[in-house]
Amino acid sequence: MGYLQSYRTPGGQRRFSVEHIEQFVRSLQQTGVAARDERGQTGEQRATG
Repeated sequence: MGYLQSYRTPGGQRRFSVEHIEQFVRSLQQTGVAARDERGQTGEQRATG
């Protein structure tokens, strides 16, 4: 994967910084990747049909 930078706690949990999450979301909004998958359907269309 590798889309988000994270670190692991001693208990094995993954932790993400707010800055990295916000940067990732902005990059999705700029490219439109979040709105469509490779078939060109939105998430709402996949869920209903």
